[in-house]
Amino acid sequence: MWKVCVCLNEYSMIMPNEIELIHRELATIYNRGKILFGGSYLYGEAIESSDLDFYLICNFCDFFYYKKRSELISALKLRHPEIKVMLVTKLFFKFGWYYVYGRNLDGKIEISRISKKIIFRNCLKLACFHYLSALLSDNSTEKGTLFRKSATQTSVALIVGSLPGISPVSQPIFSREFIDKCLSDMNDLSADIFSGSEALLSEAICDLFSSKSDLLSFSLANYLIYNIKFILRGNFTFLTKNPDKYILSRMISALKKRENLMNLHAQMKEIIFPVHIL
Repeated sequence: MWKVCVCLNEYSMIMPNEIELIHRELATIYNRGKILFGGSYLYGEAIESSDLDFYLICNFCDFFYYKKRSELISALKLRHPEIKVMLVTKLFFKFGWYYVYGRNLDGKIEISRISKKIIFRNCLKLACFHYLSALLSDNSTEKGTLFRKSATQTSVALIVGSLPGISPVSQPIFSREFIDKCLSDMNDLSADIFSGSEALLSEAICDLFSSKSDLLSFSLANYLIYNIKFILRGNFTFLTKNPDKYILSRMISALKKRENLMNLHAQMKEIIFPVHIL
């Protein structure tokens, strides 16, 4: 089992016993769902700036209930602003439409399935968005963090793109250990994604977009996810579109031309990924 890692440096990291207390408090707050602890702290790869990631797995009714009750977690976030709770429906977890690798309160690891088509697209969208965010950042530290996030998402997109349609993977696919192991077995530019070169990362993103067109074909799940969310808001943008391909095409074009990046970033921030974070 993966263990919580505490980084022993000058910065204050969250200790394992404190994480367990937070986990139990979240389980009490969100007692109509299941809380799983995940992310870099679970993988043993946390650094001083890492978020403390949790997943709330619940049914659709509770998803909408908790989405409207952000005040439930406000007191806890005042003490621990680094906490992020991703709301994930049981349906998404079951069919692998949103990747989850987390530990429950009993210490057992629970892993969602991986829908190759959906997870590949999600990763590539986030890779583009983080890259776009990095280009617009004036803070060198933030810029570096965003490029690393883009590299991680690009790497996972590359790895998932090589898997069978729906696959169980016992290791957390977003851990650096798993990514490095997989990339070391690949013989293309994948090994250079984390080199720090913006050009190589951009090349990798664009290459995945053009070479994996089969994974960007129409997906009913993707179509329903976007339209259910946005039609309820009076936004009919995706009614006649392949949502992911539309979003990716716009971002890839902008990254190549380097034009109107700020306006595009503002638009993409609202539609990039239909997931709710508490």
